[in-house]
Amino acid sequence: MKSWILLLASMIVFVLAGCGEQPAPEGTTETTTTETTTTETTDGQLGDAIALPDGWAMNDAITPAEVEAIMGTAGFGSFPEAASNAASGKPVGSYNIGSIPYSKVRFEVDVAGGRSGYDTAVSFLTAPVEVQGALWDAASIGDVPAGDRMPVRFVGLRGNVCFHITWEPAVFPGLDKTETSVKLAELLITNLYTR
Repeated sequence: MKSWILLLASMIVFVLAGCGEQPAPEGTTETTTTETTTTETTDGQLGDAIALPDGWAMNDAITPAEVEAIMGTAGFGSFPEAASNAASGKPVGSYNIGSIPYSKVRFEVDVAGGRSGYDTAVSFLTAPVEVQGALWDAASIGDVPAGDRMPVRFVGLRGNVCFHITWEPAVFPGLDKTETSVKLAELLITNLYTR
């Protein structure tokens, strides 16, 4: 008898605990912390802010399979870069094929780099060319000589977020350096800002 009363009392407390709350709109998730409750829209549209949580790493944003799809070559793996500082909003990550030298595709983001970070990065490009696009406020592409190699770098700015993507066209001779760089930038921006 006591167990039935205890069970009934527990059920009443459980049912009443949820009363008065309105369900979240369809297509949203709720995250509760000790201080705030945040509702994030998951509608597939690009937002104004990065949709990933603070401290995100590059492998949270991009998978090796996504890089393989753009580069047209299987076998990419990811590895962290020593220069990465995700906790301070400067994640860096690379993807490469271990058996192919210089096959690295490197992504760098500075969430607070702003226009000055963008201008500084562009100043290191050889013969920079502006690249128009709906997903960024400004972008340029150019070569960044590295000894006898000639990597290409795409530098972009969206809001206050400055980003760079570097890879070596000589390792992937069938790919157009501008078209491929734009696809990699679109991948990064879409994955970072999709709600």
